[in-house]
Amino acid sequence: MKALLTVMLCGATIAICPAADKAPKLPRGVVSAEKYAEAKSSAVSEKKLIVYMWSDLETTCPKCQAGTEAAMKAYKSNKDVVLVFGQGKDTNHAPASLRGPLTEAVSKVGNAIPIVMIVDPSNEKLLAAACYKQFAEDERVFKKIQKDAQAATGAGKDDKS
Repeated sequence: MKALLTVMLCGATIAICPAADKAPKLPRGVVSAEKYAEAKSSAVSEKKLIVYMWSDLETTCPKCQAGTEAAMKAYKSNKDVVLVFGQGKDTNHAPASLRGPLTEAVSKVGNAIPIVMIVDPSNEKLLAAACYKQFAEDERVFKKIQKDAQAATGAGKDDKS
């Protein structure tokens, strides 16, 4: 009886463990949507913008994978922003306070994920956005939307370098 119970417990453990391993791992420097409140607080105190990226780390679409990788590369080490990553089938995956701005971003740029939007953390207003369609054509769009966002907040006006 003990052997049967041991075998059953081992089987259950093996069945559960692979599911835990399949949870997508975010790269270092990227905050999950579940920790948005902390990211927002950090962004406000450090006077940084929030880049909210909506994609799917488990997609098999090569275009989505390439776009996600390019967006991560563009923002994860950027000292001027806090990068927050969310994934889901619709805008309901986003923190409640970002659903409106994300819906606005989708209506402006389309819904080809990944979608990158930049918001002011103090009022969570959409400042700039781009989707895969834009940055598939030109990776410089990341810098452009960041400049647009900074201009919208008045950041960088004193920088004349």
